Amino acid sequence: MAEIKKFFGMSLIMGCINMKRLRMYWSKKTRVPIIANSMSRTRFFKIRNNLKVVDNFLVNEHEKKVDRLWKVRPFVEQIRTACAQVARGDKVSIDEQMISFTGRCPARQYVPRKPSPTVTFSADKVMKKKDRGAMEQFVSANQKHEQISIIKWFDNKSILIASSSHGLEPRDECRRWCKKTKSFLTVPRPAAVREYNKSMGGVDLCDQMVSYHRFTARSKRWPIRVIMHLTDVAVNNCWLEYRRNNTSSKIMQLYDYTVFC
Repeated sequence: MAEIKKFFGMSLIMGCINMKRLRMYWSKKTRVPIIANSMSRTRFFKIRNNLKVVDNFLVNEHEKKVDRLWKVRPFVEQIRTACAQVARGDKVSIDEQMISFTGRCPARQYVPRKPSPTVTFSADKVMKKKDRGAMEQFVSANQKHEQISIIKWFDNKSILIASSSHGLEPRDECRRWCKKTKSFLTVPRPAAVREYNKSMGGVDLCDQMVSYHRFTARSKRWPIRVIMHLTDVAVNNCWLEYRRNNTSSKIMQLYDYTVFC
């Protein structure tokens, strides 16, 4: 267990000290002592190539068929359970996170932009011909008979958003820069987009912070990419909680927190 902890610690530091190739951390010319002195290169690669969070023989064939993430399920549940214990307000914004991976993966999604919804809206070309700020709405009910508003709003590109508490109304206006006229325009905006923008800070902040010190080493094994991504997210969330609860004037930056904690 101590060796596994050391492996994860080294991986986090590698995210803070990025190099083009993993072997460079042990190379004579580019050697990083905090990495090279902790574990040999051979041992690090052996752990990385064989790391698992579930015993394949303890998972039956039915579970493997119905759960595409069964190889990382225990780790995902650990992170999810810990996140659920963090106090949150009554306004919560939900967004997806994409983990870049080009190898074989059962849960992959090719995203040139974003996945399209099953609800039918006007095509982007049609909405683009209308004034900027054109919007459409579709309202449906979930299994609990709660209404869900799905909105397509065309700003400089189409934006899709779903809300359980807000719809188009009451609309307001926002300022947008127009490249064509080189001036600001007043654009109508749905209420759901306005409220989302107020509460989306945590979503974007998490994405932004994770990108600063992400463990980016390539791997042919998708479970490694998922495990390391969730580790980065967990460290980022811990730092945000540390910053929120720290009353001292001296607060460690994310880099220092990642390296020294």
